Amino acid sequence: MARRINTIEAHPAQIEVLDEGIDDANKIALIDPPPQLALTNNEIRLLDHLFTDVGKSQRTKTLSHYLTKLARLGGCLARVSDPPPGNNVMWRGLSRLTDIELGVEITVGIVGD
Repeated sequence: MARRINTIEAHPAQIEVLDEGIDDANKIALIDPPPQLALTNNEIRLLDHLFTDVGKSQRTKTLSHYLTKLARLGGCLARVSDPPPGNNVMWRGLSRLTDIELGVEITVGIVGD
């Protein structure tokens, strides 16, 4: 009998432990959670505006896709041969995204809608 887990609890190591009774759609949802799990809708729109998608990535809008965009904002080049970005790069990206978001909110407040 398969144990249902929330997307927040999902971890790649746990996915292997799950019983085969879960259908493929739920397995994909566990592997690729939605970006709203960690980012607000405004942050998602800003990242989409700052980094245009090309090729296959136009269709994939998962959390990992947006984390790559966040790492690029922090200075990661996101090449295939590069190792995953570290904590400092992710922190820089999140800090810059927050600054950009605050700038947009101030501009909208001053200039108007």
